[in-house]
Amino acid sequence: MNKPYIICINSSQEILDTLEITLYRFFSDEFEIEIALTGREASELIENLILQQKEVSIVMCDDIQQHVDGKDILEELHKLVPLASKILLSGFIELKNVKTNLKEEYINFLLKKPWTTEELINSIMVASELYKTRIKLQKEKLLITTKALEITNHTDALNLLQAKLTYIVQASNIYYWEMDLSTNKITYQTSDKLIYGHKKSEISDLNKFLSFIKGDDKEKLITNLKLLKIGDKKSFESIYNFQQNSNDTVLLKTCATIFKYSQDGYPLLLIGINLNISANSKGK
Repeated sequence: MNKPYIICINSSQEILDTLEITLYRFFSDEFEIEIALTGREASELIENLILQQKEVSIVMCDDIQQHVDGKDILEELHKLVPLASKILLSGFIELKNVKTNLKEEYINFLLKKPWTTEELINSIMVASELYKTRIKLQKEKLLITTKALEITNHTDALNLLQAKLTYIVQASNIYYWEMDLSTNKITYQTSDKLIYGHKKSEISDLNKFLSFIKGDDKEKLITNLKLLKIGDKKSFESIYNFQQNSNDTVLLKTCATIFKYSQDGYPLLLIGINLNISANSKGK
């Protein structure tokens, strides 16, 4: 199991050695410990760890370095490991400075020099929990983003499927409709202006629709509708010749079923499709 790293930065080799020994003693099971004398050395070390796909969970830096402010070092290293917890070691901690420093996103904790072993251990434990929390939140954010992308992809796929189905339906001269059995009003679910050569308004009423069907075909369709209304049937299929405006006829097949009933059991809404099954219907 790869252990995350603690990086300690201090211009004093003696302090670094003390930190390394103490941290190794208490945290060797949880962390790898690395030390650096300068910010540049720490930066190169972290870049190398990133290339090896290692985790850097905590960065500790003294506020007084040779010719460089420790806060500036932490600010630069924050760009490399933004999720890592940063601890600034300082011998000059005043309340106003604490508030100012902790406002910076690249400084999470202040540890006053000289520190006790207990203070150092507590700082590392709290910093470790902060890092774990950040990692958890990042994973949750990634999961949410992934789910959002999946939903978007599914939506795109559904939209494409719907477009294909719409094309197939239109190319096949299939029309979905609903009829209110209390008023005999027919509603067609299509954006087409003409349905089998007629405007929607010309066939939006059952009697108007039936006027374009002749002879026995008309009587058979009327009989099926009557049986539906009195409850002797729940669905039916019927094939008949339907007259277009051009006086040509098309052979239609209607499939219909009761979709909604009243509380008393009377049919209220009939839904169905009309399909052009004429031998020459392709491409119409």
